[in-house]
Amino acid sequence: MRALITGIGGFVGGHLATLLRQEGAEVWGIDCRPLSGHVADRGITMLLGDLCDREFARCAVRDAKPTHVFHLAWEFADNVARGADADRHNLEGLRLLLEAVHESAPAARVLVTS
Repeated sequence: MRALITGIGGFVGGHLATLLRQEGAEVWGIDCRPLSGHVADRGITMLLGDLCDREFARCAVRDAKPTHVFHLAWEFADNVARGADADRHNLEGLRLLLEAVHESAPAARVLVTS
């Protein structure tokens, strides 16, 4: 299995990465922030960037060649004023990720959380 985990720096992403590595999977991770110790240095190929950047999303999926994609990245609105912006950002990132998977890894299974 070649897994691509978006939002790998979060609680669920970090634990999923650890579990998949223990099961022998090759794991690639995407996050918009540098990783903390719970995921760093565990044999995971990290990509730092924003899924709303079309070229980043395309290159990430093309390079990872995933058989499985776990989309855990999600920006939470910390106040009502940012709510609509966060929603637009989340949907655009999802759309670009799915386009990239369709283009470069069409047989991959995709799990989208919300």
